[in-house]
Amino acid sequence: YKRQGMYNKFKDCLIKPSKIYKYVDQKFGKKLLYFLLLVLIYVLPNIMTLTTFNGLNQNQQDSITNSFASSETINYALVKNEDSSITLEMTKNNATPQYVYVKDFNGSSFVMLFSNEELALTEYQLPNEMVGKSLIFLQFTKDHARLFVSTYEGKKYHFDDGKQNVASLKMNYQAMKITYDKLGAVPIDFGGVSSNKTSFARKINELVVSCYNKNKTLILLTTCPITYLVGIINFLLEALIFAVVVKLLYYKMGLPFKKIFSLIVLTYTPRVVFNVLSIFWSSAIIYILGEVISVIYLLIAIRYYALQQLANSITNNKDNK
Repeated sequence: YKRQGMYNKFKDCLIKPSKIYKYVDQKFGKKLLYFLLLVLIYVLPNIMTLTTFNGLNQNQQDSITNSFASSETINYALVKNEDSSITLEMTKNNATPQYVYVKDFNGSSFVMLFSNEELALTEYQLPNEMVGKSLIFLQFTKDHARLFVSTYEGKKYHFDDGKQNVASLKMNYQAMKITYDKLGAVPIDFGGVSSNKTSFARKINELVVSCYNKNKTLILLTTCPITYLVGIINFLLEALIFAVVVKLLYYKMGLPFKKIFSLIVLTYTPRVVFNVLSIFWSSAIIYILGEVISVIYLLIAIRYYALQQLANSITNNKDNK
């Protein structure tokens, strides 16, 4: 019976906007369950992307490859040894610590660091444009990689007996440390971009796919719950902001804020469904159509809910007489 009730609610919210008002006054538990269901559908495209990952797309490959091409030649390579282990080796004698700043990768940025040992960020001659930014760092060392998030504060100097020294920096971050064998790394010359960009892009993609396949279970167990949690927060914030706007526009109707919020969540149903459909047709028009339908449904639902409240008020007045 509960499943049937949820199905009817979903169907009405999807194709019968004139019936949406009936679900506004349901118990909190039912409202919460429906909200969580909508969020799950909303983040489904992102979860599908994670579970069906088979490599970097062309834009992602170009972003990384172009970042390497515009940097100084990286004098390090991941090499497969006779015992089949993978280590980071210098391709030039006395190679200094180096970095590659990938600025535009899916709308975010990260930094790849290369050195034979774990070093502080101040040892990599990072550019001033990074100062004050919180960035993701992927540090390649002799036999392991480290992933961490940190804010680079730049090189701070103090003077001691006329000598200029780099002040120690307080690094606040949690690092994930893993050997190349456990990571699933494959051999790659990080300086190879200068000879053949296409071949280098393919090697980068092979490295990413190999690491993903090696740690797929851990990645999914970690990222899927985080994706869902972020979806809940984003969905909630959007609905709250929209509810404030609607409350201001329709303040004369005197609808309580929590009722408006409930109506908005219910009328988001077409939006989340069209969001899923948009990934199959790869069309922004489908997504925008879902947004427009949700707004139209909201206007209809508000009207019917207000009429119901008016009818209830008239009935109560008659009963009192």
